[in-house]
Amino acid sequence: MAIIVTELTSISEFDFANNTTFNTNTLTATANKLYLLFITSGYSTPRTLSSVSGGGLGTWTIISGCSQENAAQTRRSEVAYAWSASPGAGAAIDITYSGATIGCAWALYEITGFNTSTPIGQSGKATGTATTGAPTLASASSGSVILAALMHVSNEATTAEAVWTAGVNLKGSGPTISMLSASRLLVDDLSCTFTWTTSGIFVSSIVEITPAAEAASSALTPTVEFYNGAAWVDITADVIYGTLKWSGGIQGSRPTDRVAAPGNCDFELRNGTNSSGGVMGYYSPDHVNKRADWALKVKIRLTLTDGTSTRYWQYRVNSLTPIPGQYGPRRVEVNCLDYMKEFADRKVSGLDIQIDKTGDMLLGTLVDGMPFAPGYENYATGAFAIPYAFHAERDEETTCLTVLQKISQSELSYIYQDGSATQARAETLTYEPHITRFGSAAAAASLNNAMDDLEIDHSTDNIFNKVRGTSYPVEIDTVLSALGWITAEFTLEPGETRTVFIPYRDASSERRISGTLDLTNYPITADTDYKMSSVAENGGTDLNANLSVTPTAGANSIMAVLTNSAAVKGYVNLLQVRGYAVRVFDKVESLVTDSTSITAYGEKTLTFNMPYQNNAAFGVAVATEILRRYKDPNTQISSVVFLTKNATLITYALTVGIGSRVTITETVTGVTDAFYINGFDYEMPFKNILRVTWILERAFNDTPYFTIDHITYGAIDGTYTLAPF
Repeated sequence: MAIIVTELTSISEFDFANNTTFNTNTLTATANKLYLLFITSGYSTPRTLSSVSGGGLGTWTIISGCSQENAAQTRRSEVAYAWSASPGAGAAIDITYSGATIGCAWALYEITGFNTSTPIGQSGKATGTATTGAPTLASASSGSVILAALMHVSNEATTAEAVWTAGVNLKGSGPTISMLSASRLLVDDLSCTFTWTTSGIFVSSIVEITPAAEAASSALTPTVEFYNGAAWVDITADVIYGTLKWSGGIQGSRPTDRVAAPGNCDFELRNGTNSSGGVMGYYSPDHVNKRADWALKVKIRLTLTDGTSTRYWQYRVNSLTPIPGQYGPRRVEVNCLDYMKEFADRKVSGLDIQIDKTGDMLLGTLVDGMPFAPGYENYATGAFAIPYAFHAERDEETTCLTVLQKISQSELSYIYQDGSATQARAETLTYEPHITRFGSAAAAASLNNAMDDLEIDHSTDNIFNKVRGTSYPVEIDTVLSALGWITAEFTLEPGETRTVFIPYRDASSERRISGTLDLTNYPITADTDYKMSSVAENGGTDLNANLSVTPTAGANSIMAVLTNSAAVKGYVNLLQVRGYAVRVFDKVESLVTDSTSITAYGEKTLTFNMPYQNNAAFGVAVATEILRRYKDPNTQISSVVFLTKNATLITYALTVGIGSRVTITETVTGVTDAFYINGFDYEMPFKNILRVTWILERAFNDTPYFTIDHITYGAIDGTYTLAPF
């Protein structure tokens, strides 16, 4: 398991007194956790550290390799450690010197995941007179953690180098000192450089904490591959450990968080002669030595397995950033994005208005218009039909991701990409109707005090006591009329083919509208819908037979491909399209409030837009349920973090995906509740260790609201108040 380091800031302190023995604040030690104590002191007569004791931990060991005294014998730094399988009651730690010192400072760290047989590996120290000090280790083992501390003789801020995590800066006067500790989770930097402003004496120590031996069940093996156009190529050997991280799904838990943002996969590749290619610039996109077929948009497949369970994810390369400098790190930073990026980048074009279609049908129609489909599509059947869709979009303006959000909010579904246990489904685009989670009342995972962090929010920001459910009434004309037309004559040279886009407009107001076309029964017809003349501005029709018009209709515009087959220049003086106008009327806001909550917490307003809903009763139902859920204070756990410390947690990481129900129990917060996974964020800071973050949405209930044909919950205009989720 990975080492976790936490500074106990309630214990770390600078004591200005002149004492032989110093006592820390009370430490209530936890079984099987390592406690590491950095100690610094000043004196006018040479002193040594006699002992460290207490804290309910039994014997403390002073690390001789960290004992450092300056040349003038006036400053000293020490490091001691202790741990116990059965610690005693809470008690102060006693620090005792051979005689009185002029003040003492200490910083205490609590550590898990250490090797109980040999917790301390390498150690080192440094002293001098300067504005920088850098205690250094000769070496460190993979998976270890390094901690360092420095004290100097100025009452001013001290900083640790950026890649280290600094602790509390203990400083003051009488005596004048500044002490800072720091930790580093990766062993790629064996020296911590501390800096300050005023040159002076410093003493420092550095120590390696060795990791616990890995159990066979905790081994996780990642594989990174790219597709070269013909086959998948393994590039794992070039991926630098500690840089691999990936994410996906819906990155929020508010009522409107229903569609995934583009998921990321990031890692760094060796780019020097130490790469698998053995040449400089192997992954630099502009280098003569660039690997064949390595480029933007190539597919990246990530595989993670423990030998029993396996999970696959797929992304596409979005950016390649070589780090310059032939004597530098010689790496390439790789950023990849999942299929949701395609929805974010692409604009809708040529989508017909959809009438009475379920959400899965609408998603399928949208994907059919994309340049390429996702690797696998997992669409459950939508719970009910959406009256109208795609009628309010603007070709070449509205992104496909915006359309996905409109679909999901109009029928309360979830749309996201996730990985899979099946290799062929590594890129799975999922449509999940609102009723899916009602059928998953059994938890797929249970974290009972097994997490490393919870993101908890108990605030008035989570309260909504004034909710608007907004619907948009739509009317389709029953009389055929002109929907769009050219506003000026234009020419077509002999043999020329031109593509013309005609937006639909209201004939009276010129405002943009939508429309439906029936090109089978009412095709674009010569004389009625188009005219072409050999003479400019005469409105003639003598070249009508030489003009071909091939239309592709959309919801709010038509694309027409025109070809002039005449031997002379043609003047197109009429081009229009006829159809049935679709008009969206002013929105209808169904407002529900809770006066008790408003009195207690003030007005907290949420507007829930349903762009493809024209039923005001649906808006009331949605607003009523959101109000029920959010009018009173509640604790929202937006995410939970755990490390794959055992076989159970590894199985969760490899088998539990987005949409799964999980239970969270944590003693200190008192949280005991069920949630659904909306998204994930995975990171491998160490070999074989995975840091898992699940983005969570509370499981509010298991009632099958809005289930078609359900005797109680199946009719929007029925006796019962219907909830959407």
